Amino acid sequence: MQLIKLSQDYTADFKCEIPEDTKNKIYEMFNQLNVVKYHSSDHEIVDVNLTGKKWEVLYPKRMFAQFSEINNGCILQISGARVTIDNEIILGAHRYPQFFKFKVVL
Repeated sequence: MQLIKLSQDYTADFKCEIPEDTKNKIYEMFNQLNVVKYHSSDHEIVDVNLTGKKWEVLYPKRMFAQFSEINNGCILQISGARVTIDNEIILGAHRYPQFFKFKVVL
């Protein structure tokens, strides 16, 4: 798995629903992250509706992982994973007040 850090102003159109086979790929991706703290294996699908657009986000509750792509191994909280209309998986992670987006290459 490879994570490609995206620019802060990266935007994309996201699918309203995550296909089942892609959900399995996202679960695989979560298992490959360098997780440092995760209180439960509870993942939920959240419907997000912002600015009139709706999409599904796969959200792992309180998962923290170490990212070598950011500042020599910064620990970030996973915000969720979405799928673009081009079938790219985009992973969101944050450490207040910064938010990061990564393109996931499996």
